[in-house]
Amino acid sequence: MLDWPLAEIRQLQLFIEEAVRATHTEWRHAPRLVAWAIVNRNGSCHGRHLHSAAWSGIYYLDGDVGSACTVFEIDRASIRVAPEPGLMVVFPSNTWHSVELHQSPEPRITIAFDAK
Repeated sequence: MLDWPLAEIRQLQLFIEEAVRATHTEWRHAPRLVAWAIVNRNGSCHGRHLHSAAWSGIYYLDGDVGSACTVFEIDRASIRVAPEPGLMVVFPSNTWHSVELHQSPEPRITIAFDAK
């Protein structure tokens, strides 16, 4: 997705690179990024999973009051993050996470990414 020749995609890529570098300050080069869009419709969810990169993240494009939270499992605690357009969350890729059941007629749209 980050190869699409659109100014908005290039801006998103730079925003992701900045966020990853701010999270991992020892990163000296531009991270290799892979990104994909996820559209959750009413009744959908994502089961518990992790990624195989160094860092991963979620950029929330759209969502409303009924949008499903992302649940991160950190040190035996569950941390729920409610979607908010423009919010980006960067986390170590070996963090277990899931998406709760989406219960809204409006889609929940996110960009997920991995940085290596």
